[in-house]
Amino acid sequence: MKTVRIGIVLPEDARRELRVRSLADMLRVNGERSDKTTWTLHAEGETIDDGDRRVAKLSIEPVTTPEQPQLVVENVRAGRGFHWEQAINITLPGTIEVTVRDDALMLVNELPLETYLAGVLTSEMSGECPLEFLKAQCVTARSWMIAATERKHADLGIDFCNDDCCQRFQGIASVTDAARRAADETAGEVMVHDSGVVVDANYSKSCGGIVEAPVHVWGHDKPGQYAVADGPADDGVARFFPLAADAVVDYVGGSWLKRCRAWCSPNVVPDADLPRYLGRIDDGGGHFRWRVSYTADELCAILNRKRRLSASRIRDLAVTRRGVSGRATAMTVDYVADDGGRRTETIEDQYAIRDALSASFLYSSAFDIRVARDAEGWPTRIELIGAGWGHGAGLCQIGALGMALSGFDYRAILHHYFTNMQIERIGGTS
Repeated sequence: MKTVRIGIVLPEDARRELRVRSLADMLRVNGERSDKTTWTLHAEGETIDDGDRRVAKLSIEPVTTPEQPQLVVENVRAGRGFHWEQAINITLPGTIEVTVRDDALMLVNELPLETYLAGVLTSEMSGECPLEFLKAQCVTARSWMIAATERKHADLGIDFCNDDCCQRFQGIASVTDAARRAADETAGEVMVHDSGVVVDANYSKSCGGIVEAPVHVWGHDKPGQYAVADGPADDGVARFFPLAADAVVDYVGGSWLKRCRAWCSPNVVPDADLPRYLGRIDDGGGHFRWRVSYTADELCAILNRKRRLSASRIRDLAVTRRGVSGRATAMTVDYVADDGGRRTETIEDQYAIRDALSASFLYSSAFDIRVARDAEGWPTRIELIGAGWGHGAGLCQIGALGMALSGFDYRAILHHYFTNMQIERIGGTS
């Protein structure tokens, strides 16, 4: 895999118009040299109207080197379905290909693998991060790609999309010398499990103190990934691992947090410093610990919309199963339906739980539920006190950042988050 095809605008975005600007003196458009600087593209039936012609496919490619910035695509959707979703401009190298699919424009960027990875580094986090973190993130991202167990968009003829369901790629405008160096110095390096397979290496923003086991996220084990307390062996977080149900209250809100030295905690990576290290569409908080509060009516309305219930009142909420990091993997909602009958909704999977309990998307499913009730026992306010940001399995990005800031090199960081593996350089990836 020397080049990759990344879906930048997908059919689900339902874009019938796109604006593209050139940064190069000369490009090739469908094989012919062009000095055109701006394209406004429209979907017209099964063709694309670029103002000069109507074609089934529009290809814009560099005349010079494919690693250089070539084009800006405006108002690209980023963070699809998450609380940070927004429209951003993306600067792309390499070749773009535009087609019409499902009555909408689809834009694909084909570019060199290592150029793509440098863009991933400065999209997932920031180029301001220490070099050893960037190297650890790069090897993790490359391993996930080469393992190729999650080809979620194969039907679209692409390797990956530009967003969080695959890996963030928001172009190369923010790529720094450190990011290029991280990609160059680890070129071809992946984690190889003792069984001989490349580690399907996942990652999330913050584990909250305990890295989750893959089985509690995807329903099966993954060679090389495991659950671990995300801190020094003598830190207080270690006593919670694995997290028992009766310890969740103390884990998410106990006084021990003031002394906690988990790698992703604010005592190691201060919240005030995080904005310079996070990706440009992140909201600036690490969410090592967080609180979300709803009135009973507000949460009832969210559940009705997200789960298509017909609830008039909520009676109770309860987590019925948790992973080793405290992440809820099953829960029940007892409610009174519009017809007056009592119903119970069961929600399985941490992702579904995060979706169901938020108007946008909940930071994680590692939370304690606190319910205030009126004199008759009906909930009036529901508060979720939680830990972490994301599914929590694999590399904890803020934890890996904390380790790098504490002086660990990228190999030590990777061996903390992954097990029974070696870092090897394989051919055909650079």
